Amino acid sequence: TVLVTPCSLQQQTTNMVKGILRFSQLLLGMSAAKSLTNNGYFVGFDLGTSGARISVIEPDNVYHDGYREVYAKGIQWNGDYDNAEAWIDAVNSLFQSACEGLGSLACIRSICVSGTSASCLLVNRETRQVTRKARMYNYDVIASADENKKHHAEEALKMLEEYAPLKHTARARTGSLAKLLTWAKESALADNEILCHQSDFVSMRLMDESVVSSVKSDWHNCLKLGYDVREKKWPDWLKRCLEDIGISSSNVDND
Repeated sequence: TVLVTPCSLQQQTTNMVKGILRFSQLLLGMSAAKSLTNNGYFVGFDLGTSGARISVIEPDNVYHDGYREVYAKGIQWNGDYDNAEAWIDAVNSLFQSACEGLGSLACIRSICVSGTSASCLLVNRETRQVTRKARMYNYDVIASADENKKHHAEEALKMLEEYAPLKHTARARTGSLAKLLTWAKESALADNEILCHQSDFVSMRLMDESVVSSVKSDWHNCLKLGYDVREKKWPDWLKRCLEDIGISSSNVDND
């Protein structure tokens, strides 16, 4: 499994632009030759607890230093909110609705995806398919686990107590690190499995395969994985913890 150095939200949004024209082409049959313009749209997706929402804004030609919302719509989840394919279906549906409502979204400057904090899953790095079902923001590795699996979570929490600093947010039973360690205790992670937060996964699926490796999580998501936002690196205690559970520290990207 791989933990990459997270980037700022601005950097994450910039990384996604490379795949947007292909996404528009797939949904709308638009020509990939259409170029982005200074007056293009900014598209935001918000994946929440009860459903998903899209907001499209553009530069305001009256107030030149501002923006105005030109389209917004929300839908309820079609199925379980922890179903990763339901997230993608919702994003596709909302994007199509926005295209129909505005006539065209040919000129998109950027897309941003927001998900619920600490909602994460494991995927295959090559196929981008889910290998372990999402455990959402409110999934408690003890309280939410089946009785026959709780001992795995208890072992994972003992590791957190041993390695994570006192009162660190990564110690939370609903945090991303607790979920990753519990997955590893349940069964060893495969070499091609990577951890994705909800917004990471959707961003990855929106992008062209040639640039999908540029997807990185943001600092907010990675706080609950143990990322040190002051030093801007994965801390040594986390690397030791991962080594202890069989995940090589060489898979932790600090570049």
